[in-house]
Amino acid sequence: MALSRLHRLSSRKDIDEVFKKGRTTRGTFFFIRYCAVENGIGRVAVSVSKNIARKAVDRTFLRRVYTNLAAICGLDKLSFDLVIVPTQLIVGKAREEIKRDFEETTKKLR
Repeated sequence: MALSRLHRLSSRKDIDEVFKKGRTTRGTFFFIRYCAVENGIGRVAVSVSKNIARKAVDRTFLRRVYTNLAAICGLDKLSFDLVIVPTQLIVGKAREEIKRDFEETTKKLR
């Protein structure tokens, strides 16, 4: 399940604005920067550093995992711009562990 183009935060300018103006909530394997939007259309971006995963395949895998979780949990329906950033602790974790941590952390946003 992928996010529609309308719910993707893809502009570098918009992502930088979320980092400047936004608030943070933290999970075990990631943190989320978020800020409210006026138009009510929530957008989601995932930023994976080369320090976390050296190979592009691994970075893409993490992006897909987190965008799928965001779509399943309905984060795109909230009126927030979100940037999800995995941390070094994510390396070698199973999808179920990531999913459990993600669901617990995103409850704080609702």
